[in-house]
Amino acid sequence: MRISIGEVDGNEWEKFCQKLLKLKYNDYQEVSARYGGDLGIEGFTHTGIAFQCYCPDGELPSDVLYEKQKGKVTRDIKKLLKNEAELKRLLGNIIIKEWHFLTPRHDNKELIAHCVKKSKEVIASGKSHVSKDFKILILTEDNFLPERDIYVTAGHGQIIPEVTEISEEEVKKWKVSNNEYFETLENKLGKIISDINKRNIQTINRIKDYLLGQNILEQIRKEYPSHYEKITRLKNAIEIEVEMTSAIPNNNPDKYLKDTLSDYQKNIDAQLKESIERSTVIRLGQEAISDWLIRCPLDF
Repeated sequence: MRISIGEVDGNEWEKFCQKLLKLKYNDYQEVSARYGGDLGIEGFTHTGIAFQCYCPDGELPSDVLYEKQKGKVTRDIKKLLKNEAELKRLLGNIIIKEWHFLTPRHDNKELIAHCVKKSKEVIASGKSHVSKDFKILILTEDNFLPERDIYVTAGHGQIIPEVTEISEEEVKKWKVSNNEYFETLENKLGKIISDINKRNIQTINRIKDYLLGQNILEQIRKEYPSHYEKITRLKNAIEIEVEMTSAIPNNNPDKYLKDTLSDYQKNIDAQLKESIERSTVIRLGQEAISDWLIRCPLDF
């Protein structure tokens, strides 16, 4: 299944979750997979939160994903109740107040309803190792934004935003809403591309680069806020330099454009310690160049 750092299977998802939990909770205790699978938990905190990780293989339709997640919750809550004696030996005086189900995504409200039902069953069981106000919560990686930032920055993975190519229709809509910017872009590219057909193609490509890059930046803003802030600060700083340099006559604008793009991409890699995968860095560079051409900081 796809997550923010790429495709993962069940084992990789569990390893990822264990890293996030250790970053979030100072008192987190991982339960060895050798025992966790039999007890219904894969870790716990000393404040009474237990955790279970689950990731089915592949990208599944919503209804299929729900059935698999529902089955996993049912099986593991059954183990949680069945293994009272073993869990009390493991937990000591800790009473389980919450059971967090960590999964890459969930998009069916019936899973929430199922977890509420299972929470009531746990409370009704009267088991001594669970709280009388026991609850089940469903979490995804978005519940661990600061920890995920730290994880990726430390070199344990790379940000891989989901990319959907920009359609011709989206370009047309942008042109209608931004006619002045469109004309500015055309005029600038006309200074370095004399062939009108090639210039028209490159104008459309620059608009696509801009729109696609904006979509990627928005994903990073939502999922990796500290990375987004660093990219924004870097882009703004380089934009000032680009605007100043553009005021000086340049006999080779094509080379200047390529050098500016290359320098910006290198700066992203250096600033973010290569925590964004390479194709995304390339697209961010293309977005910056297109943005500067459209808004005027970059001129020839």
